Amino acid sequence: IGGCWGLTAATVQQAAVVAATGIPNIVIANEVVSRANIEQLAALKRAFPATAIYSLVDSPETVEQLAVFGGNKLGGLRFQVLIEVGYAGGRTGARTMAQVERVLAAVQARAGVLELAGIECYEGTINLPDPGETIVAVDKFLDFALAALERAREAGALAGRDEVLLTAGGSAYFDRVVTKFKPALARGKTRIALRGGSYLTYDHGFYKKKLRDLDARGGLEGKQGHITASLAF
Repeated sequence: IGGCWGLTAATVQQAAVVAATGIPNIVIANEVVSRANIEQLAALKRAFPATAIYSLVDSPETVEQLAVFGGNKLGGLRFQVLIEVGYAGGRTGARTMAQVERVLAAVQARAGVLELAGIECYEGTINLPDPGETIVAVDKFLDFALAALERAREAGALAGRDEVLLTAGGSAYFDRVVTKFKPALARGKTRIALRGGSYLTYDHGFYKKKLRDLDARGGLEGKQGHITASLAF
């Protein structure tokens, strides 16, 4: 609907509800780490084998937990994972290329249980006092995500995939995400997915300001012409 490729879930339980509706692509935008949740994820994949259900990994330990707790419960299937990249002071994610390479090696070592599908990041919490410095930091982070994808290609970790996923979350800088991620399309077989979202109860003021900033950067262009993003509020 409206160009939507899939839906984002925060937990395995939410993903189960989404899968039951018939949505074909689900991104669990978190690492799945506890034994109970990993076993639930394995059961969900068995119940909906035609549904692509992606979860995140950002360390060799996360990879190993998935393999150990869920590997013998997949019934011949594999966990589809995205390497999450992060930044200093952020919430999660591999924050250097050396860390990305260690995660890549761990996934490849567990190729019988895990399948690397692409790269994920969340830039929405980058928020410096100066708006110009914020955009510089966002762009630098998005460049890192793009470089991580290229490193995964070079390592052969994405070989044979019909489609590679490159996805970023947050609703404040999606104009920068599109601009920075577009070069990935030239490699072919790459899907760029924007994960927009906010909390209805207390994000209103934050996004009102951020969308005004987006308009100040030039706004958006749609099929019908220029779009003033801040008019949504």
